[in-house]
Amino acid sequence: MEKQNDRNIRSVMERGPAVMYHCAQYWDYGVDYITPNITQLLGWEVAEFSDNPMFRLEIIHPDDLQRVLPKIPELFETGQQKHEYRMRKKDGTYLWVLDDMRALTTEAGDYDGLVGYLTDVTELKVAEQSLRRSELRHRAIFETVLEGIITIDSGGIVKDMNPAAEKMFGYSKEMVVDRNVSMLMPEPYASHHDGYLARYLETGEAHIMGVGRTVMGKRADGQTFEMNLSVSLLKLPEGMFFVGAVRDVSQRIRAERALRLSKERLKMSQQFAKMGTWDWHIDDDRLFWSEQMFGLYGLENDGREERKERCQDWTFEEDIPLFEDALRKCLREGEDLKCEYRVRMPSGEIRWVREQGNVVRDNTGHATRMLGVTQDISAEKHYAEELKAARIAADTANKAKSEFLSRMSHELRTPLNAILGFAQLLGMSTKHPLGDRQKRQVNQIVGAGHHLMDLINEILDLARIEAGRLHLTIEAVDVQGVLDDCLELSENTAEEYDVSFHVDCPVDLTVNVDRTRCKQVLLNLFSNAIKYNRPDSFVDVRVFEIDGEMAEFRISDHGNGIPIEKQRHLFKPFERLGAETTGVEGTGIGLTLTKQLVEAMGGTIGFDSVVGEGTTFWVQLPIARQGKNHE
Repeated sequence: MEKQNDRNIRSVMERGPAVMYHCAQYWDYGVDYITPNITQLLGWEVAEFSDNPMFRLEIIHPDDLQRVLPKIPELFETGQQKHEYRMRKKDGTYLWVLDDMRALTTEAGDYDGLVGYLTDVTELKVAEQSLRRSELRHRAIFETVLEGIITIDSGGIVKDMNPAAEKMFGYSKEMVVDRNVSMLMPEPYASHHDGYLARYLETGEAHIMGVGRTVMGKRADGQTFEMNLSVSLLKLPEGMFFVGAVRDVSQRIRAERALRLSKERLKMSQQFAKMGTWDWHIDDDRLFWSEQMFGLYGLENDGREERKERCQDWTFEEDIPLFEDALRKCLREGEDLKCEYRVRMPSGEIRWVREQGNVVRDNTGHATRMLGVTQDISAEKHYAEELKAARIAADTANKAKSEFLSRMSHELRTPLNAILGFAQLLGMSTKHPLGDRQKRQVNQIVGAGHHLMDLINEILDLARIEAGRLHLTIEAVDVQGVLDDCLELSENTAEEYDVSFHVDCPVDLTVNVDRTRCKQVLLNLFSNAIKYNRPDSFVDVRVFEIDGEMAEFRISDHGNGIPIEKQRHLFKPFERLGAETTGVEGTGIGLTLTKQLVEAMGGTIGFDSVVGEGTTFWVQLPIARQGKNHE
């Protein structure tokens, strides 16, 4: 009966899915028994195992054999081991087997060989390898995708994050994993986040689940930024997880905000400037307007950028040829579109507009688009007309004034010359000599007469300059000679005010000027430097060349100087800057006339003044060159 049971057990084992083998000694010493179903598994006959005890080890893949052999001794301690390795079939291919080996012991506990069970796990290994490859692919995607990906559990604890998220937030993965995801959020998002999760888990109410929206993130340095966040639910056997995909959109939002502000500024600028823009697609004759174009033509904005109207529809009839000619030159001759014309508003009002634009051409030079601006210049035109009328009126009045001054000057000279002549005769009379008092009175008459004559002459010169009738004889004039003449004529005045001259002038320097008017300029500046100087002081006169083109005359006094608040009035006629309250004589138009004479001769004049130290006037006149003399 017992033998029958053994045969039954062996029959079941030989027909089972697993191949059983027995080793009387150690695993690597070979087998003394193996079930016949080894042939079905590997194609080898049982005899090949019984004839060659080491045959089993020979058909194990060498790499796997080296991996398994070092672990076999542990079998004597654990009593059981499982190994997966590849075995070579008779056709030369390999299949994976699971070897479940168990140590056998006697009743006394001594080692009595081992038994093993070989199961074909090839399909399982292929599935595992496929799964591993899939995991590697997904991990590669996870690690290289440009979007940040963060995985959290149902409690908000971070379980994983990819390199893109590390770079975005400025944290390493190790600094974030196993911490609450709220560390990546500013307030109030951080405080509310766990509540969002709890509400979702309890009610299923989601704010951003499955959809994306813009929220604020917080970097490691505390800086906040806008990011687009979308969250997906992931249910796994080990629990519920949330996968968040984040994209830094702060630059895009800043660009959108800047673009929006730019558009608003452009719109406001166009409104203030009464200016609109247009875009004409020439080939298909499509015209697009900006919002401001409607107001320019008195039309209601119906919200449609593309327009059926054309410029000629409201251009003033007489100005249509002008506009069409400018358009033709732009399209055919490559000129910029520049045109001013009148338009008739729906109310009948006539207004002026200015068109400016240019074309966009393709590689062949064909004009495909024209872009431009239209500006309402009615106020500018109105102002220009008013300015033109005012200029004509001013020119007429100025001409009448100049003619009046010229006539009055001549009319005043005749009786004034008579007064001066008779006064001088009275002072020179030897037959009826005057007393001291009478002489003083006659001298006052002569002095006042000469002062009045100077004033008349200066007014007449100003009138000539303003009327454009000042005659100049421009010639090469020796600077030293002019200075000598002016110093000699200024000698009596300098002695009267106890002032001397210091002169520094290069030899053989000539200027291209009117000799008489040049002397008039220098005499006026010398006179002022003397009168407004300190007693027992000097006037410093220096002349030098500038870049070989201009000669600069610098006349400096050491007087009180000119206060800054009065300097801007210096060259205005009849402005004496307070000197009228002093004993210094003057007409108040000498510097005005001097400036106009200098500029009429192609020069410039200016000054530098320091209160308490004095004033320096400088005059620049062109140096004479051969062939420059003219009238």
